[in-house]
Amino acid sequence: MTIPDFTNRGNLPEGVHKCNGVEFIDKFCNSKERESYKKAITDLFDFAAQTNAVYVFVGGSFVASTDMPHDIDCLMVYEEDAYVPKNIEKIKLGNIRLDVMFASLDHMHIVHAFIHLLSRNKVGAKVGLIEVDLFDENEEWQIVQPGIEEYEIVKRAYINREVVDISPIKGIIVTIHGLYSHAVWNQQIAPIVSSRGWIFAPYLYDYQNFVLLFKQGKRKKIVEDFREWIYNLWSKYDNQQISVIAHSFGTYILAAYLDGFDRPPVGFNSIVLTGSIINTNFDWQKNIIKKGAVARIHNEIATNDEFVRYMPDKDFKKFFGIDPLMGDSGVKGFSTKLDGLLTQSNSSIFDHNNVIKTDVIEQKWMPFFEANKNAANELLAELINYSLKARKNDS
Repeated sequence: MTIPDFTNRGNLPEGVHKCNGVEFIDKFCNSKERESYKKAITDLFDFAAQTNAVYVFVGGSFVASTDMPHDIDCLMVYEEDAYVPKNIEKIKLGNIRLDVMFASLDHMHIVHAFIHLLSRNKVGAKVGLIEVDLFDENEEWQIVQPGIEEYEIVKRAYINREVVDISPIKGIIVTIHGLYSHAVWNQQIAPIVSSRGWIFAPYLYDYQNFVLLFKQGKRKKIVEDFREWIYNLWSKYDNQQISVIAHSFGTYILAAYLDGFDRPPVGFNSIVLTGSIINTNFDWQKNIIKKGAVARIHNEIATNDEFVRYMPDKDFKKFFGIDPLMGDSGVKGFSTKLDGLLTQSNSSIFDHNNVIKTDVIEQKWMPFFEANKNAANELLAELINYSLKARKNDS
């Protein structure tokens, strides 16, 4: 079984081309741009095998030469109606969701109509499709002209289906707001983040009075609530890497969570801090190197921040109920020097509330998140190598 080369138009030649699962993956998941789909396609074929599908057909852009297909047209055919999975239109496979159609040999006219549909592109020109023979026991499928009525029914169902983007999720971006704020800026962040393949998850809390700066019990309650919320989020999304945008008191919530554990249950990939009220001496090295809790940090320094400049950065603050973790790093920056791991930038145009705007989100923060979306895995590999070298030297 050999999959033919693409035509000059980037499609498969006309007809149904049979292959096994390994050959399909080798052909359509072998480029750098497509290799991230390999597990999802493998899981899809496993699902078909486990549910006893007798035929699996794949058409559309996924079996064309495009580098990054945005949808997959898959038809699973079962021996009879009783074997068709019930109430399943979409299959979620890890970080990728695939749109799948089902039919059975009890209704061959419907199957032929689906195959005929998959053998045409959007403008009606004939293109090839793939039959994945999971058990190496099928004859090569012959395309049969369907009845007009059946074809129109299938075509309407296909056009009206929900097409799901199968681009891998890049991670989760969490936002944590400050005091006296309902985080209206989330309205600017949400569409930018979501349209670029990230899950957007804002953390909101009710008690926002400045008294929080002086009331340990109330601060502790918010940090506890965040602890529960962030763990539930991490669990819900299959242990996705989480990055954070934290503003003002939100930076304290994040720091208190990190500082409260020897090794936090949930680590963070990349963190952006703005209007930070974390102490300038906060031990980021411990949280990165020893705990492995954070991979990358970027701190926006605003020397004109009209609120952070009044945050005490002295030992006496504990007598007023202010947490020693608090300080004025949003104005002065952090004293820790960690090349490549902790970056800081200073802008005279920024104050406490004007940083989170579309220009900064699109031109500074999103490139930071994109460049570091695998930072946690890279850091883990570095820490493992460091540990192995240390053991070798000790021996």
